[in-house]
Amino acid sequence: QRAGNAPSPPQPPAEPGSVAEAIQLVLSIAKSQSHVYRFPHQKLCAILRMPVDTLVAAFKPKWRQLLLRLHPDKCADPRAVEATQLLNQIYDQVTQCAM
Repeated sequence: QRAGNAPSPPQPPAEPGSVAEAIQLVLSIAKSQSHVYRFPHQKLCAILRMPVDTLVAAFKPKWRQLLLRLHPDKCADPRAVEATQLLNQIYDQVTQCAM
């Protein structure tokens, strides 16, 4: 337990190995109510496995790579639609705030 008895955030694997794991990672972090993921920037950093001090411009290559991997046209998992929508929503929020 951390200070103040706040629960620790979920610890997903270092790099999702399968598409199903990647989808589950996106869905769990995007929908998380944890204070650790309060802001879109924190959520995107966690999903893309990047440090929280990452500059917005550095997100695009990893975001595109993950988006291509999860895109419903390439992925048969029915959760892919929701995962790509949430990923794009978070990415858009982060990039709009940076402008």
